Amino acid sequence: MTAAIGGLAGSSGQVIHFVLRWLAAQAGRVVCSVASLAMVALVFPPLLWLTYLSVRGDSGFSTEHFVAVFSDPGTLEAIKNTVVVAVTVSLGATLLGVPLAWAVSRTDIPLRRTLYALAVGSFVLPPFLAASAWILLGGPNAGLLNRILMHLTGLPKGLNIFSLGGMAFVMILHAYPLVFLPVAGALWSVPADLEDAAQNLGAPYWKRLKDVTLPIARPAVLVGMVLAFFEALSEYGTPAVLGTPASVRVFTTELATYFQYPPMLGDAAALALPFLIAIILIQTLQRRLLGERRYTTITGGSGGSRTVRAALGAWRWPIAIPLLLVPTFAVILPGLVLAAAAVTRAWGLGLHLDNLTLDNFRGLVTGALGVAQAMVSSIALATVSATCVMALTLLAVIGAKRAILRGGRFYATVALAPYSVPGIVFGVGLFAIYIRPPLMLYGTLWILLIAYVTRYLPIGYVVCDAGLEQVHADMENAGRTLGASLLKTVKDITFPLLVPTLIGGWMLVFLLSLSEFSSSVLLVSANTQVAATAMYNLQATGNFEALAASGVVLIAIALVIFGVIQLITWRLRRWAH
Repeated sequence: MTAAIGGLAGSSGQVIHFVLRWLAAQAGRVVCSVASLAMVALVFPPLLWLTYLSVRGDSGFSTEHFVAVFSDPGTLEAIKNTVVVAVTVSLGATLLGVPLAWAVSRTDIPLRRTLYALAVGSFVLPPFLAASAWILLGGPNAGLLNRILMHLTGLPKGLNIFSLGGMAFVMILHAYPLVFLPVAGALWSVPADLEDAAQNLGAPYWKRLKDVTLPIARPAVLVGMVLAFFEALSEYGTPAVLGTPASVRVFTTELATYFQYPPMLGDAAALALPFLIAIILIQTLQRRLLGERRYTTITGGSGGSRTVRAALGAWRWPIAIPLLLVPTFAVILPGLVLAAAAVTRAWGLGLHLDNLTLDNFRGLVTGALGVAQAMVSSIALATVSATCVMALTLLAVIGAKRAILRGGRFYATVALAPYSVPGIVFGVGLFAIYIRPPLMLYGTLWILLIAYVTRYLPIGYVVCDAGLEQVHADMENAGRTLGASLLKTVKDITFPLLVPTLIGGWMLVFLLSLSEFSSSVLLVSANTQVAATAMYNLQATGNFEALAASGVVLIAIALVIFGVIQLITWRLRRWAH
């Protein structure tokens, strides 16, 4: 009897041990599944609700909202202006970004690192803040550059930044890094042995550039053009700051008018839905254009790791100086004018001792302007949203790339879907969902967190996907072979190898969330202001000095956090090697 009981206990122990090991093995699958399903829950409901609202009439299915919206001449004018601005910005950003990318990556032009850093630094300056800075620079009456221009030329009037052309100009300066960064990356990766072969055949440098280097970078140019086009289509801050005073209507500002009391959600959805479909069609066309030809370069030996730089000789500075004007107008001048306005009592009185003050910064510290608390909220939201984005996408990518989950391509499509949806369009869907029971989140920070996480899922997914491509699956399989569960393998092997990549992605999402404006403008309330909306309120009331001080503080916070993260990343990479 005793032996039988002992044998039964031993068998039970083995069963329990087996069950526990099975549960541990399935835990990783469960976690990855939860993360992937969470992405689905974030992305699809706003889009489905947007579609429902657009066709819901008083007595069921109806096209009344589409008729009401698209029979309005103002809507047609806004669409025309939007297309004109988007095409202009896309072409302008390409004309600026491609030559700059070529000079930085393929020549010995001076100040290459400075040009690259300033292009990346453009993301630290929010679009609406850059537009406000250009009011101080290019305003018809008190604009600094206009005053200098009128003084030098004797003209009674200067340039008018409050116009369709002025709006497009400022948006080009914000969008050119979207072309510059992918093209520069593509040009850096062009294998040197291809150019060596062309050179050995007697081709001069400019012919090698035209026939070898630039064709390989063609997909990156197309991607950059599309990104700049989408950015111009979905940008709200610059049109609101520069277009609204001049009664220049575009899609985003037109959409925002439907949220004036009482909000007309059906009309807003009817305007947003065709816009969303048009963007999806453009993306489909882009993928087909890229799919028609192969741009892959297969190299061996050391040629692929060497960059061929053209020696410009006496042309180094003549080429560098015009290119330096791009970041000067995009970052340096707006930053300097914001810093100058931040310490003046009244910008129009000029920079002299009697007009200098620190009261604008004191107003921030004391909370009198209502911006300090908004900045705290923005920092908290940016921190949490960046963490959630990277955690969700990392688990989803691991599940898809390591064949842990079925339907990996579907989850990738879900994660990348917000890339096709402007922030203000997502804002419409989220507003419609969370303004009513059972989840009445409007008026809380939760709805902003959902908006930020959803909008920046594509960034996290692309970053994690690229990072995981560099980690060979055999390293993880070795851990699994030794009996480690999936979660333990990810924790001890995959995650440490991906830390620098994850930090880079986290930093990018943080910076974008810190100054997010397009969706925030529809989702904030009197009690849940964020930095962008609080600063926009200062601009709307004409308090440019306080706005400048707030902008300087926001940029300083972003730069400090960016510097700390960069230092941590550098040390981690040095430790890894």
